[in-house]
Amino acid sequence: MPSGHSRDLKGFAEVSRKIKSLAYLTGDIELTAINSMLVAQKAGGASIGFGVVALEIQSISQGLNHAVQDLSRLVQQLSTLVGQEMSLARRVRLLSLAAAFGGWGQVLMVNAYDLALEKMRVGATQIRAVAKASVRLLQSAEQQCMQGIALGRAGKIEASYGGAMAERLGQASTEVADRMADFMEILKSLGTDIQVWQA
Repeated sequence: MPSGHSRDLKGFAEVSRKIKSLAYLTGDIELTAINSMLVAQKAGGASIGFGVVALEIQSISQGLNHAVQDLSRLVQQLSTLVGQEMSLARRVRLLSLAAAFGGWGQVLMVNAYDLALEKMRVGATQIRAVAKASVRLLQSAEQQCMQGIALGRAGKIEASYGGAMAERLGQASTEVADRMADFMEILKSLGTDIQVWQA
């Protein structure tokens, strides 16, 4: 049975806010990568390496964007399951109160009570499974993010070959690495939030 924390639907509002922040960051990273590729083209042949790094960063940001969309879908599924669990818990409480009064309907209420409890057990299993899938997705996104941070740093090295555009390329590399670090921080926070529903 999930912990009392899983019944707190208010937590989903905060998780949704974080997912929106991640979606914004992936778009920002991809835009920075595209702009960097254009600047690298302006800089000419000496900055080909930077263009390759920027292309890889764009690819990672697209992968992260897909992960954020999948995560959003899983969190919506979690929210629905937790809402159903709350409804069943309320029904179980009402049925147990009604059964306490006894009488001819007591047998019917006990059967309904047992059915509602079984549905709660199944729902709890589903909640844990979706939470576990969400955590795996977060772990995969963290690995992509670490690659993005490393590529941002590699871009800074490649930027030094950018001639007149070296400074702009270096700034873009720093911005990508910083955005990826922000992304990573939010991912870790989400991991903590979602693990509550695995309990």
